[in-house]
Amino acid sequence: MLHAVLAHERVRLVLLMDRVLVLEPYAPSVPGRFLCFPRRARISPALRAFVDVAREVAASASA
Repeated sequence: MLHAVLAHERVRLVLLMDRVLVLEPYAPSVPGRFLCFPRRARISPALRAFVDVAREVAASASA
């Protein structure tokens, strides 16, 4: 049991220190930020407002 607790703590520390990149050589390198959400599902008004503002900021930054 102690081994499992220590392993869990080690994984938690690694995740806090830095991201763990899995299959990094196969990951596409695309600049920018991305947000994935289901287009057809109902989304909260807060998420809808965030997406709208993010699109406006991205559009004004590229103009």
